[in-house]
Amino acid sequence: MRHADRTKRNRYLAIALFVHPDDRAAFARSMDRETLLGALDRSRSFTMAYRLVRGDESTYVNMRVSRMENDERFIVVGVANIDEEVRRRGAI
Repeated sequence: MRHADRTKRNRYLAIALFVHPDDRAAFARSMDRETLLGALDRSRSFTMAYRLVRGDESTYVNMRVSRMENDERFIVVGVANIDEEVRRRGAI
């Protein structure tokens, strides 16, 4: 199996295991390589809120993706737990 095929398969497996079923389609679309790079070409960063699944519980998180400031060949991904804030104001 080619590296690119394994990478794509692993990405979909990770989405199936760790992203809430209701958020999977939007997450997969957003994380498509061409879609993500296009978003970063239009803006300095990309953010997305979704639910991360751990066992039987889900946690709201916010992911921010941006290009490295000193070397745009690389991207930086940060994920912050926003569960308490989201639940306090009502689900997104």
